[in-house]
Parts: sequence; structure tokens; C-alpha cells
Amino acid sequence: MGDKKYNRTFKGKMVRIYADMKKRVNGNTRAPELYLGLPICTKEEFYEFTENDPIYIKLHEKWKESDYDYFYKPSIDRIIPEKGYVLSNIRWITEQDNKKRHKADLSKYDIAYDDDLPF
Repeated sequence: MGDKKYNRTFKGKMVRIYADMKKRVNGNTRAPELYLGLPICTKEEFYEFTENDPIYIKLHEKWKESDYDYFYKPSIDRIIPEKGYVLSNIRWITEQDNKKRHKADLSKYDIAYDDDLPF
């Protein structure tokens, strides 16, 4: 999974994100206290969620069009961090928005994507 070209594909990005989520909840991260033991959906649930999510589809296409700009990269957001990576608590946003959201007061920063993405 270390292949940069594969990790940029629609499927490759999805597979990489799930692997990273799994590592975090298993404590393999720089800040295990933030993730260790959090609930996580199954790989199959996550793949189905992602493959059918119009936001992920749009985000991935925009990321590709941006020549894989880091800030436009699709990123999974835990809406309420303490609830983990369960389907009812995750959504796709850009890397830039995820960084902003988690630096801000989470109760005051929300992402709302309608038909158009913010770029």
C-alpha cells in the first residue's frame, strides 16, 4: 500500500484511509490517547459507504483536477471525535477543512457541502 500512484486512485485512497483509521484505533499513532479503543466500522461498511458517497466522489475528482494538491485531498472527519469511526459519525471533507475544523472550537465550525464544493 506504499505505492504513491495507487494511493491516489479512487480505490487506493479509500483503502489507505481505512488502514490509517484502523492503525489509530489500535494505538499505532503519535497520539494514541486520542484514538485507542475508539469504535470503528468494518472495512466492508466503510468501502460501501465511500463508494456510494457523492461527496467522496466529488472530492476525489477535485483532488485529481488540482494535480493532487495536499489541501484538497479527501479526508475522513469524525464529526464528534469521541464517537470514533462509526458510519453515523464520519463524513468526507477536504484535508484543509479537516485541519481547520480540528484546530477550531469544534462546536463552532461546521462543514456543509451542498451541490457545490468550496473550491
